[in-house]
Amino acid sequence: MGMEGQWSVVSGQWSRLKPLVFFPAVFLFLFFVACASTPVTTTQNRKGDAETHFALGGAYYRKGLLDEAAQEWRRVLAIYPGHRGARFNLGLVSGDKGFLDEAISNYEKVISTNPDDARAHYNLGLAYRCSGRLDEAISEYKKALGINGGSTEFEVSLHNNLA
Repeated sequence: MGMEGQWSVVSGQWSRLKPLVFFPAVFLFLFFVACASTPVTTTQNRKGDAETHFALGGAYYRKGLLDEAAQEWRRVLAIYPGHRGARFNLGLVSGDKGFLDEAISNYEKVISTNPDDARAHYNLGLAYRCSGRLDEAISEYKKALGINGGSTEFEVSLHNNLA
């Protein structure tokens, strides 16, 4: 058999092997394309998502869309459960809607992670006052004043809220 005959045998074998080589190659190609197009969730992406939801919640709140604002801040907490700003803002929404127990709970959670948050103490005092818990309200107002170094803003508010 000459060279031509040998080539025809090899090419005949190749034609039978083409599907065996072609399909795995296509599979690998598609696999790598799928992996490359799948977004990778990183801490940076999650942080960006949380910031976006936080800002959107603020925009909704300023427009008076309290339910939508609360929904966005809950999304922030789903990403970062310890996010104090979102927790604080949920306290605002809860208080605005008259859900005082929920407002109190949110402010207490903020204070548990940052005991020196004067505004959280002050708002907790407001929620207590609206709930008729005056002794606890006064205690929280005093804590806010102590943290804020006797801020005139808190002193005036304290006077107005206790009058």
